[in-house]
Amino acid sequence: MVAAWAIVFPGGVALSDNHDRDRSEPPRVEEPGELAPGEVILKLKPGVPEEVAHTLAAQVQGQVSGRISEYRLYVIRFPFPPEKKAQEAQVHEAIRTLTAHPEVEAAYPNYRVRIPTPPGSPSPKKPPI
Repeated sequence: MVAAWAIVFPGGVALSDNHDRDRSEPPRVEEPGELAPGEVILKLKPGVPEEVAHTLAAQVQGQVSGRISEYRLYVIRFPFPPEKKAQEAQVHEAIRTLTAHPEVEAAYPNYRVRIPTPPGSPSPKKPPI
């Protein structure tokens, strides 16, 4: 199974929604790519219920579009402007808004990454455009 999305933290640590892989070692990730417009990774503090992620997503005019519950991580997606500089500013403003909340441990920009297919695995199919 090929990961549908991955979360890459500073330092190259990666998490993905591929639950079939061995979790003892994170997948190898190539250099982070461009900023995913209109997406932020939210990490809640331990013990904070998932409903808080949905409430916080609404505060930045977004919604939770993915999660890795065991790590308390949520992908928040929101509408974004067409200009790249405006997209970057919007993501950073969303991070400031989210991290101001006392139940948030951290918020990060989401970067597009490529996780290479392991040798011997079938090539992933490209999504239809």
